[in-house]
Amino acid sequence: MTDPDAGPYDVRVVDLAGLRADAALAARLAASRGPLWRVEALSAMEEETRNRVWLAVATRSGPHGDALVAGMLLERVLLAGGIGHVHHPHSGSEPSYWTEPGHRGALPLLVGALRRRLGPRMPALLWRQVGDDDVVSGLPGRRVVQQTTLPLGVVDLDHPDRPDAEAWLQSLGRSRRQDLRRLRRRLAEDADLDVTQGPLAEVAKGEEVAPLLDANFSKHNPRRHPLMNRPAPAEWLDVAMADHDLQAVAYRDGGVLAAVGLMTTHRGVSRWLSWGADYEGAADRRGLYYDCTRRIVELSYLGGSTTLVLGKGKGDLKSSFGARLEGQRAVVRTPF
Repeated sequence: MTDPDAGPYDVRVVDLAGLRADAALAARLAASRGPLWRVEALSAMEEETRNRVWLAVATRSGPHGDALVAGMLLERVLLAGGIGHVHHPHSGSEPSYWTEPGHRGALPLLVGALRRRLGPRMPALLWRQVGDDDVVSGLPGRRVVQQTTLPLGVVDLDHPDRPDAEAWLQSLGRSRRQDLRRLRRRLAEDADLDVTQGPLAEVAKGEEVAPLLDANFSKHNPRRHPLMNRPAPAEWLDVAMADHDLQAVAYRDGGVLAAVGLMTTHRGVSRWLSWGADYEGAADRRGLYYDCTRRIVELSYLGGSTTLVLGKGKGDLKSSFGARLEGQRAVVRTPF
């Protein structure tokens, strides 16, 4: 539905049924934001959580046609009083709102359109993955509470002192550098371990990957709180395999998938999306997570990325891999 109060922008609010019905918008959204924003990914999340998902987007006419300049994904969490949860369900490091340069003014219009569409059924918005710039410039609405969350680890791959993966490795502290080299040699000598990396479709199947991701999620989130990010289900992984932006590092023990790391690359930014492991089967192989980190850095360099987002938490560990830590916050605001 187009909002008539959007000023110079064409603002639309759709649920996922509306997004599925509009193939052109769905394709533009995926092209603009990457595989995590494919309608199949969002639909799988909605089906799993049973929380209705809404999308507000702003377009603006230009010399080359209409351009998608801002968007906002909102999940109405019924178990949390019907609040609007502004986060991406499959990534704890990627905000679910964005504006292209010069179009920051579109964000309040998106909130206003959602408010008019949902009305009093949406008493507040919980914004996740809010960075320092957004705190300074302010988010729409009236702030109720703000809380600092775990920092985000970011590796600058375009740093002049580390133009390639070997230079990155050499830039690390002596202990981390030596550990990674020893680990690489030890795993290479493991006759039962087979390591492959590349597009997910070439190294694993969704039905193999999903249980490992879920096992890791359950290990760190035993209560499975409704506001927590969820691992990608097998149905979405199978669909997403057609998109080479989704890559994997797969560790097989005797042919059986024992651990896997997933990453996405879009617009020069790589993100470590998920890690999963059969902790019983892989427990006697210490260091797979660290080896996977090294490999994801290498894949990011090979793909021409300028930035690698390692995700939230474990700040000391990620710093040892050359990451800088960016502050993040969770902010609750009323949309009125």
